[in-house]
Amino acid sequence: SSKAKPGAKKANPKESADKNPKQQNKNEKKDTKPTTEGTTDEKVLTERKIFVGNIPDNVTNEEMEKVFSDYGFVVGIDLVPLRKCAFVEFRSVKASRKILNLVNIDKDAIKIMDTTVYIKPFNPDINANPEKKVFVGNLPENAAVKDL
Repeated sequence: SSKAKPGAKKANPKESADKNPKQQNKNEKKDTKPTTEGTTDEKVLTERKIFVGNIPDNVTNEEMEKVFSDYGFVVGIDLVPLRKCAFVEFRSVKASRKILNLVNIDKDAIKIMDTTVYIKPFNPDINANPEKKVFVGNLPENAAVKDL
């Protein structure tokens, strides 16, 4: 067995265990801020995204990232070419607010491939409960709902 040197301080396991959780708690608090990457706060995640409408037919993710990275770090881009729109997610809420403030001042401020695009805040509730209705005409008067 080895002996401790005279005057050397022994490590107290309880003391070091107490320090680590405090440091972890400090870090956890930082993770709840809106600009923190990797947050699970749904409101913050929503605020980091924007809707982009009227995108050109042949636009690529790379072209979109080139345009939007001027406003902040782009985490992801979801292109929906059939609807001529996209969803851009930034790392921070600050970046999405920056571009939304810009288009509030000048709605024609953002162009992609010489096409003015429309920027709006992302709203996940728009498609949350889509109600689809179909008009069916020329039915006989005695048609019952169960027959449709």
